[in-house]
Amino acid sequence: LGVPVLSVAWVHRSIEVLAARVRGVDVRLMKEHGGDSELDASVQHFQVDHFTEGELPVVLNRRFLHINSRWLGKKAFNLKAKWVSASHIIRNLQVDMVPYWVNLEIGVLIRLWD
Repeated sequence: LGVPVLSVAWVHRSIEVLAARVRGVDVRLMKEHGGDSELDASVQHFQVDHFTEGELPVVLNRRFLHINSRWLGKKAFNLKAKWVSASHIIRNLQVDMVPYWVNLEIGVLIRLWD
């Protein structure tokens, strides 16, 4: 399954409050003949924005987006898992994530909480 862009918004009292945007979603789920199952999921980029009053509109964003960054060519998030379906035993789990930064303005958090 491949999704080029996925956007999800939280609308409260007819006003958009938060929005999450994900680009380059790729999910593969495979079941092998021996009973093993495998999941490979990745996201090229994701970002969370708020639309309340505040100085910094971005809540969560990928760091090092400049062209010389060694992180730019990597997926933002990658998850690989392999398990036995019958026993639910996870044989292998791998999670990779590039550096992200979080903007936490107390005023924005209070307005989002209200």
